[in-house]
Amino acid sequence: MSSVMRVASDIRVEALDDHEQICALVNSVWSAQYLNAPVLPRWTPEFFDWQFLRVPDAWPAVCLGIYRDGELVGIFCGDCWPLQMEGEQTRATLLSCVSVSAKARHPDVAKAGLDGLRDWSEGNGSRYFVGFVNPESSDGVGRRYWTTRRGYAHAFSTLSRQWQINPMNVPDSAGLLEGDATGMVVEPSDLDAAVALLKSNAAALAGRDIATLDCSESRLRHQLSFESIARSVVVREHGEIGVCSFYVLPTHGGGQVGFFDYIASSEPQGALADKAFARAIAAMKAQHCERAFVLGQPNHDDALLQRLGFHPCFPSYAPLIVSWDKSRPLPKEGAFCSPIYR
Repeated sequence: MSSVMRVASDIRVEALDDHEQICALVNSVWSAQYLNAPVLPRWTPEFFDWQFLRVPDAWPAVCLGIYRDGELVGIFCGDCWPLQMEGEQTRATLLSCVSVSAKARHPDVAKAGLDGLRDWSEGNGSRYFVGFVNPESSDGVGRRYWTTRRGYAHAFSTLSRQWQINPMNVPDSAGLLEGDATGMVVEPSDLDAAVALLKSNAAALAGRDIATLDCSESRLRHQLSFESIARSVVVREHGEIGVCSFYVLPTHGGGQVGFFDYIASSEPQGALADKAFARAIAAMKAQHCERAFVLGQPNHDDALLQRLGFHPCFPSYAPLIVSWDKSRPLPKEGAFCSPIYR
C-alpha cells in the first residue's frame, strides 16, 4: 500500500506514527463505546510503540489513520504473523485497537480503514485477519461489525478462552524470589533461554490439528522485554527454567489491569512457573492491580491456571479469523490459537 490512499474526495488513509495521536483517538472511541466499564484499558503511547511502531524490522506492523476532511477520525492497527493452518504456511494480520470516531461513523470511513489494512496486509503476504471481538452475549459493536461484513468469510474459535485473577487476593508466596519485584531486570542470557523455551512450546503446539500463529525469536524477545511496559520474570534452577511475562495498563476507572502473555516452565511439575508467576503477582500488587487476564488452553494449560488461582471469564472475548479470499480455508470447527491477547 502506498503511504497515502485516497478513497473519496473527503477520505484518505495513511500510515501514522504519532503515538500520542493514535493513543488519544483510540482512548476516546473506546471510552465512549464502553461507558460503564471501569476495567477497560486506557492505552498508553508506549503500548503502540511496543506493538506496532517500534517492532523488529523483519516484523511488518502498521497503524493506519483514516482522515475525513483532513481530520483524523479512525485508527486501524495490525501486524503480520506467520500462520500455519491445514498444513499450509501462510500469514495473517493480527488486528488491534480498531476505532472510528462516533462523529464519523459512516460506512465509507470504516470501509476505507478496512480496505487500507487489507491492501497493506496483501502487500506483506497476509491473506487473513485475526482478532478478539465481543462475546456473543455482548451488545458491543465489534462482533456485529465482522458478522455483517460483506465479502468476508469468518470463523470463531472454540479455543483460547480468557481467564482472570485478582492479584490483590493472591496470597504471598513462600517461593517468591528475593529482590525488588518492581525492577525485574532480566539478563540477556535469561531472555535467550526464555525465548528458546517458548519457541519449543510453540513448535509442539503447531503440531496439533489447530490453526496457530507463530512468533519469530526476535519478535518473542521484543514481546518479553520492551522499555518499561513489557516485563518478564525468568527463574533458572538446576538446568530448568520458568518464565512469566506480563504488562500492566491503566484503566478508565482509575485502576490498573494486567495481561499475562506467557507462563511456562521446562519441568513437568511447573514449580518454576509458579515461582516466576509469584514474582509477577508481587509486581502487580505493588501497582495495586485488581484484575489480570490470560488466555487458556491451548496457550496455557487450564490445570496450571486453576492451580495459580485463575478463573474462566464468562463471557469471554472471542478469537476470530477472517478471510477475504473465500477459496482459502478456515480452521476446522473454528479451532484457532493466538499466542498473545491484545
